[in-house]
Amino acid sequence: MRPIHPALAFAVVLGLLTPRAALAVSTGRSGATGKQGADQICNMCHSGGVAPTVVLTGPNTLTPGQVAQYKLTITPPAGEMNRATGMGVAATDGITLTPGPNQKLLNGEIVHNAPLDVPANASNEYTFTLTAPAAPGAITLWAAGNNVNKNGNNQGDLAATTSLPITVIPASSSTSDAGVAPPAAASADAAAAPPGQNLATSPTVAASGGDGGTSPFYLRNADEETEPHFADTGLSCSVSRGSGGASGFGFGMALVGLLLRRGRRR
Repeated sequence: MRPIHPALAFAVVLGLLTPRAALAVSTGRSGATGKQGADQICNMCHSGGVAPTVVLTGPNTLTPGQVAQYKLTITPPAGEMNRATGMGVAATDGITLTPGPNQKLLNGEIVHNAPLDVPANASNEYTFTLTAPAAPGAITLWAAGNNVNKNGNNQGDLAATTSLPITVIPASSSTSDAGVAPPAAASADAAAAPPGQNLATSPTVAASGGDGGTSPFYLRNADEETEPHFADTGLSCSVSRGSGGASGFGFGMALVGLLLRRGRRR
């Protein structure tokens, strides 16, 4: 067996003893937001510090194709000085993310370009946009925020993660179905009129209070003010809309009697 070169052996041992240092990347790395698993976060590399507060805000309901803005806020513990933050954002597979300032896309995820200094007792905010898929359904945003001490290694740092569920709902119809308006209600008189006749303006035929239009002797419109009469009989008649047939019958009998008396005189 050939002997192992001492330099190669040293490199292998160093790699086994410092796996975290081999994974830490100051310019951002993908696959550390918690999307791939609760243990797949920045703390695979960073340790020994205090975790920041991480908040992901934005709309939790979208319509297909909608573009919405989201914000990741990273707040280191109060009182810590000379701190910086790093970040990462991932979404459900197939979702389009667009990075904002001090960010870039890496393997479909948003990561920081470089650690961003944060003043004492303050926060760093990272804004970005998400484009909803074409089909309704449930999607998720995952985010990680790292609180680092800028000492040049991965000790004294720690990260925290969060997630935001989003529901993509069908787009509402652009026009509402107001339905068909019912026809205007007819007036009481018009409803009672025969087809093609309006009782408010059509002439009525009645005798002395009305016989339902059966008497041929008197005719007047509803809006007339005068009462027609037979000049040579001395009889007058008020024309109206129906008060029964009894008065019409009485009038007819009176007229017949009058004609008979005149005939006898001749």
